[in-house]
Amino acid sequence: VCLQIGRVGQYRRRHGAVKSIAAVAAEPLSLPGATSRASSCAMLQDLGLFQRGFVAGSCAIALVSLLVWTSVLLLQVLQAHRIPVQTTQLRPLERFPETGFVVVSKVCTEGPPFSNGSPGPPDPPVFDFASVADFTVGDDQEGIVDLRRPDPASILWRQHRYVDARYGRRGNFTCAFTVAGFAEHGGTECFHRASSEDTWYSAHGWHACHGDVKRFDPLIGLSVGNWSTVDNLAKQAKNRIQLLPSWPSETFFLLPVVGTRLESFVQRMDNVIQEAVQKELNYAETALNMQDELSTHFPDGVWLFQAFNSDPFANIGPSLVRLRSSRCEGECEAGTTQQTLSATLEKAPPKWRQPLCSTDMHHVSEHQSCVPIVFVVDTREAVVISTVAFRWPNLFAQWASPLVVFALLLPVVLLVPCLSGRAESGSVYEGHGLMGSKGLDGSGGSGARRADDGFEGDGTALASMMGLSRVPQLDDDV
Repeated sequence: VCLQIGRVGQYRRRHGAVKSIAAVAAEPLSLPGATSRASSCAMLQDLGLFQRGFVAGSCAIALVSLLVWTSVLLLQVLQAHRIPVQTTQLRPLERFPETGFVVVSKVCTEGPPFSNGSPGPPDPPVFDFASVADFTVGDDQEGIVDLRRPDPASILWRQHRYVDARYGRRGNFTCAFTVAGFAEHGGTECFHRASSEDTWYSAHGWHACHGDVKRFDPLIGLSVGNWSTVDNLAKQAKNRIQLLPSWPSETFFLLPVVGTRLESFVQRMDNVIQEAVQKELNYAETALNMQDELSTHFPDGVWLFQAFNSDPFANIGPSLVRLRSSRCEGECEAGTTQQTLSATLEKAPPKWRQPLCSTDMHHVSEHQSCVPIVFVVDTREAVVISTVAFRWPNLFAQWASPLVVFALLLPVVLLVPCLSGRAESGSVYEGHGLMGSKGLDGSGGSGARRADDGFEGDGTALASMMGLSRVPQLDDDV
């Protein structure tokens, strides 16, 4: 009904009819559920504006949808086709960073109960980490071996124990996993050990090193020997007894870290060991699980073993622990932009002058029964340049293929509301069936089908639909 009245209004405004739609709207309308023609037809005046607004809004929504969809798709495609590209550059280092070492060792004994022949694992401190630093010959042809170790008070200790109650048929078996952290150049102590008639003595014992201590001397090796001395009244030297071994005699794990982050790495490694010990495993499985956990969480570390060279003619060279500094620049993961240290194990051929590892040397050319483990630093820093590249052919194809389909459907989406919302031409005969048998222009109408517009009806159907006894007329009084 509203569309029909709207068409009548369009016809009157276009053809200059006697009564305009405003005049019709001002007259009272006696229809059920309506208070007046003004309240019913006033809204019909904006019907054309509503249709035009609907078309414009549909077009705007379609364009905005296209832009949003294209942007979201582009971001998804870019994220899916990002390829990290990393290149490594070696840059010279003016000074190698201050270094700390974290050492993990394992000591196992039978028990509890423990006996004198098989005491329990020792409590921290466990090692003193002494190394042979130099060998010289004095004026009296005495050999002098210089040792070096970190200040025992500055070493950080952690320990966790594991007891296997089903170890073979011998009963309990206890293993202590010990973590020790110390700085390479913080609070270093020195020890001078001289030989006299096949005995060793030390006049001063362990004392703070004086002067500039050379860092990472290529002749300094890790020692497992005994540096104890005896009394020497002629030299006024007292006996010095070594209470702790210098380094682990079995396999141990060593991790180099930047000195400022030593404590945090000791705590992290302690947490990893604690979680591994708490698992319900037997002795063999616990040791294997501990090894896997350390290698997985700390890939920059290295496994070392104190080897002995029993054959004087064996072609065994020192084990080189090469320390490298690295950092990341560009598109890096969290925590990788800071300077980090890593260690790799290398084998070096024997040379004329071997690094020192024995504390019982009397001559420079003397054969050593131990295989030295030496720290060697790389003077070049590995800088990883991390960037992001894209697979442009695949990226463009994945982004453009649905875009083409949408572009083909866009004209249809835009034209459908535009075509359906175009204004229709009104005619004089459209009002006959709505308002009665009398024409709007005063010329009566038969209500029959018109050949030019195909309109049919005399208003009877409208009256019956609205519940009226007759067809409403324009001049009806309320």
